Amino acid sequence: MRKRTDDTDVFGSDSFLDVVCNVVGMLIILVVIVGIRAGQAGKIAAPDTAAAEQALGALQAEHSAAEAEVLRLANEMRSVAMQAQALSRERDAVAVLVAAGERMLEEKRKALDAHAQEDYGRRRAVSDATQQLALLEQQLAAPLDQAPTVKLTSYQTPMSKSVNGKELQFQLCGGRVTMIPIEELLDRFKSDAQAKAYRLRSQPELTETIGPIGGFRMRYVLERIDASVEEQMRAGRSMSVVQLAEYTLIPDSMVLGETLEEALASRSQFHADLTPYKPAETTVTLWTYEDSFKEYRALKEDLHRLGYAVAGRPMPHGQPIGGSPQGSRSAAQ
Repeated sequence: MRKRTDDTDVFGSDSFLDVVCNVVGMLIILVVIVGIRAGQAGKIAAPDTAAAEQALGALQAEHSAAEAEVLRLANEMRSVAMQAQALSRERDAVAVLVAAGERMLEEKRKALDAHAQEDYGRRRAVSDATQQLALLEQQLAAPLDQAPTVKLTSYQTPMSKSVNGKELQFQLCGGRVTMIPIEELLDRFKSDAQAKAYRLRSQPELTETIGPIGGFRMRYVLERIDASVEEQMRAGRSMSVVQLAEYTLIPDSMVLGETLEEALASRSQFHADLTPYKPAETTVTLWTYEDSFKEYRALKEDLHRLGYAVAGRPMPHGQPIGGSPQGSRSAAQ
C-alpha cells in the first residue's frame, strides 16, 4: 500500500513541472516574438519619420517661395496700376487737345465753305448778268417794227425794303399757288427741338422732320457750337450752345393749292388766307419756281390792288424752300 502512494506523488510532481516548464517556455517564446516585432517596428518607423520631415521641409520651402512670389506680384500690380493711371491722365489730356484741334479745323472748314458759297453766288450773279446782257443785245439788234410792246406798270411802293412785320408766305409751283403754314411749322419745330436737343451732348448735329401741316413737312438741322479752346480754358469748363443750322420745307405732293384762275376768284382759298391780315401791316412773300413766273405777275398785281406789299423769291427748279440763321430777309415792294 505505501509503495502505490509514492508512485502517485512522483507522477503528480513531474506533471506539474512539465506544465510550468511549458508555460515558462511559451512566455519566453512570446517575449522573444514581441521583442523581434518591436525591433522591426522601430526599424520601419524611423525611415518614415525622416521622409515626413524631409517632405515637411520641402513644403515649407515651397510655401516661402510662393509667399515671396505673391508679394512680388502684388508689387508689380501696384506699379502697373500707377502706370495705368498716369497713361489715363495723359490720354485724357491728348483727347482734349485732339477735340480742340478738330473744333478749330471745323471752324476753318465752315469759314472756307462760307467763302465758297459767296464765290458761287458772285459767279452766278455774273452769269445771270451776262445772260441778261445778251438778251438785251438781241432785243436792240432786232428791227424796230418787230420790237415787242412792253407794258409798264407802276406800284405805290416801287422801292424795295426788308420785311420786318407780319409775313405771309406762298409757294408758286406748277402754275398753282399754296399757302405755306410757316408759323405753325416753326411752333412745332420749337417744341420738337426742345424735346430732342439732349442728343447733341453726344453728337455735333441732329436732323429731324416734323409735320405734315398744311401739306408741308419741315426737315431741320440743329448743331452744337462749342466755345473756343481759349474761352474754355478761361472758364475752366466746357461750354457750348445749340442753334438751328438750317431748315427745309418738303411738300407732300406736287399738286397743292389752287390754279391761278381759282386763286383770283373772289371766294378762293388764296383770298381766304389773306382776309385775317391787314394789308398795311402785312407782306406777302411769293416763292416762285421757273414754271410759274406768269402766275407770279398776275398775283402780284392782284395783291397790290388789295394793298399788300409783295416780296418775290425766285427758286431754281428742284430746289426746296428753306432758310437758315445766315439767310437773307425778303425784300418787299
